[in-house]
Amino acid sequence: MKRLFLLCILATTGLISQAQYNAMPSVVSLTIGIGNLHYGKDYQTTVPPLMASYELECMPDAFGAKGLTIGFGGSAGFMAVRSTTVYGTAVLHSNISEMLVALKVTGHYQLLPIDDLDTYGAILLGWGIAGSVNNWEGDPETIAIAKSISREHLENIGGPFFGFMAGCRYWFTKQLAGNVEIGYGPAFLNIGGSYRF
Repeated sequence: MKRLFLLCILATTGLISQAQYNAMPSVVSLTIGIGNLHYGKDYQTTVPPLMASYELECMPDAFGAKGLTIGFGGSAGFMAVRSTTVYGTAVLHSNISEMLVALKVTGHYQLLPIDDLDTYGAILLGWGIAGSVNNWEGDPETIAIAKSISREHLENIGGPFFGFMAGCRYWFTKQLAGNVEIGYGPAFLNIGGSYRF
């Protein structure tokens, strides 16, 4: 999986470099996520997913479809959660923080006849680098047993993730826009702004 991810990064970097040489438009976005899908309902969000994205719109009229533009880029961000897990008479309090890095492919197509409204769909292929701070409560013997049970669970945090979303971006000026995205990823709803240059 790591080799596939690195291969995708190299391919995307090549496409972006070629498109930049051809002076294609670029967009930088900052979003905050609402709703934790990355970890699930047993975890409480302490820092919502904060993402910064870069996109190069390098394939206008892609695949011969008039009005369809494909963009390639990437996202990077951070989120944190906490959980409380009971193992008999032992209690584990975990605080997990995670750095998120992802490749992002976006398809733009105007679905609504509204000036300055950009509608799009996107897919994410990413990797999470996570760490945890764990505090135990209870008697030492039960904690020793519970640690061996919880070790596999804690080792599985982070790693690869996949996401997809639908979004819209309204350009208030030629450079500044507000955007909303809904879908499956670190969060189910992302709200933020974009800058085009």
